Amino acid sequence: MRQKPPEVTRSLYFRILAPLVPIVILMVLLGSVVFSLGLSTARHYADERIREDIGRNAREIYNLCDVALQESLLEGDAAAAVSGLRIRKGRTLGKIEEYAQNNNLQLLVYTGSADDMLLALSRLDATRVIAAARGGAEIEEIDAGDETYYLRHFEFEPWGWNIVLLKDGKVYADFASNIKQSYYAIVAILLLAGVALVLYFRLIIHKPVRTIIESIQSNGLPEYRGIYEFEFLSDTIREAAQQEQQKQIQISYQASHDALTGLVNRREFERRLGVALEEAQFKPSTHSMLYLDLDQFKIVNDTCGHNAGDALLQQLAATLHAKLRQNDVLARLGGDEFGVLLEHCPGEPAMRIAETLRMAVASFRFVWMDKTFSVGVSIGLATFGGEGMSVGDVFSIVDGACYVAKDLGRNRIHVYSPDDIELAERTGQMNWVGRITQALEENRLRLYRQAIVPLQEDAGQATRHYEVLLRMVGEDGREISPMAFIPAAERYNLMPTIDFWVIRTAFEHYARLARHPRGCHLAINLSGATLGDERLLPYIREQLRQFDVPPTAICFEITETAAIAKLCSATILIQELKRLGCRFALDDFGSGMSSFGYLKNLPIDFIKIDGAFVRNLDRDPIDRAMVEAINNIGHVMGIKTIAEFVESEAVVEELRRMGVDHAQGYWAGRPEALDSDP
Repeated sequence: MRQKPPEVTRSLYFRILAPLVPIVILMVLLGSVVFSLGLSTARHYADERIREDIGRNAREIYNLCDVALQESLLEGDAAAAVSGLRIRKGRTLGKIEEYAQNNNLQLLVYTGSADDMLLALSRLDATRVIAAARGGAEIEEIDAGDETYYLRHFEFEPWGWNIVLLKDGKVYADFASNIKQSYYAIVAILLLAGVALVLYFRLIIHKPVRTIIESIQSNGLPEYRGIYEFEFLSDTIREAAQQEQQKQIQISYQASHDALTGLVNRREFERRLGVALEEAQFKPSTHSMLYLDLDQFKIVNDTCGHNAGDALLQQLAATLHAKLRQNDVLARLGGDEFGVLLEHCPGEPAMRIAETLRMAVASFRFVWMDKTFSVGVSIGLATFGGEGMSVGDVFSIVDGACYVAKDLGRNRIHVYSPDDIELAERTGQMNWVGRITQALEENRLRLYRQAIVPLQEDAGQATRHYEVLLRMVGEDGREISPMAFIPAAERYNLMPTIDFWVIRTAFEHYARLARHPRGCHLAINLSGATLGDERLLPYIREQLRQFDVPPTAICFEITETAAIAKLCSATILIQELKRLGCRFALDDFGSGMSSFGYLKNLPIDFIKIDGAFVRNLDRDPIDRAMVEAINNIGHVMGIKTIAEFVESEAVVEELRRMGVDHAQGYWAGRPEALDSDP
């Protein structure tokens, strides 16, 4: 047996272990980098933790207030809702205090300044905290001796509350210290792993190297290019690395894309929109965004189920994507809403693309089993450049423009402009919600009455008749017409609360008015939204009993439009209240196209002829003919007639000649406070 060449043994070990040397060096370097990054970024992660914690606390406190507001808007008893809202505010402050204590928070709640403090749970001076809160930054730092506090401020606008959160910085200093300690441990583990790896490979290669050495001793030095055991290990490691890379790619894709449609999701869309906004700040460029909301999508879900709705969204996503340019970003923002980011695309090309998408959706037909559906889309469009807008600003603008498109009739495009009247009107109506709620809370609604007088000599009226009218007193003490705030109340479902307040307040005043020798009858208006409220009938019954109001003294007025829109519920309500003894009037009669046909189905006592026909009937033969026709048909059906907006003696003479029963307007008397003497 020949002697083994010692240089061969060293060469084999070197060739096998040499690849491990860079690995060990890399692990040492990696440990050093991790250690360095750990020291430099511990503060960064602590700041992120601060933002997450205080942001979550702010959202949860805001939700406490929002839930209380929603419950107050749904309160059945309107007057009780006013006092109940004060109690609910107090309870909400209690919940906020309990939440702050459970989460180691200090906070202030005030309405205007430190003098209007509602809740103070802070060891710091309130004036100093409020001044810091008005700094404008998302999170402020306040130094108080050896302590640091982090501040977050937000407003709950419907109640006018300013809420300031304070959190002790010691919590985050400890958190940063823990991060540093974790990095120390990671570095130590990496170093130990490197040493263990060298020892492990030294152990497992000893036997194959020994075999090769023995073969060399017997047969001479071979030409070897590797050892199959290590080639197999290398292939296994490479395959595992490729699988991990694919897994990371899949995770990244799932985090940035919608699972149903495969489109970019809202989070990724907002990120790309933010990049476009930042680019516009440094380089002149114009971008556009489209906000798409499907029309009639709910019909598909309600008719065929959510599986059909999902299939529709998938097909529409593919249809929309095919109509866009390669660099355009199409995203599903949620539900049946989509967003399109058109980079480097000014207004006119963006409008053409929006119209292409609208037409594509309009011509799309969705087939599910034996049913075929067509849908439309309402699109809001906004163009932006270097105006310093944020992602939230752009979303707010296009979302508002989309809602205006829906309000104007759906299946259309509305382009935002700074002097957008429709969008300003919608924003103004949203602002009215808080004002109406505050007016209810502060008892700033007022009731007036306007006389309804008989016109015929044989219609003797011992009892005076009045219509109850609504007004609001503004924050400055000026009176506000109902036409200013009623549209907003109808849009945002506040009318039932207002109507309930009117019913209760009118019944309260009736007890005093009824003591007058001639007595009185009151006509109270009901909105279309209130007609469909299942709480209305029990509420009226309860108020009649509570204030001892004879039902025969009350006449409820509903508009022709509301009655026709809710014909079934209106008919049932009228029948039930007439059984109690109440009477009903159909207001604004003649404004609809099918007025006479619906009279057969509504058991009403009075027709109030729309003032648009009455005001000029002494000069306009068409108006005169309309009023005469309405009056004649009403009398044939046994229904009394009331002419609205009667302002002159000439109109009164014409109404008397026609045989109209009653008149209401400035000729009969101007509105006066309901609590004034009859």
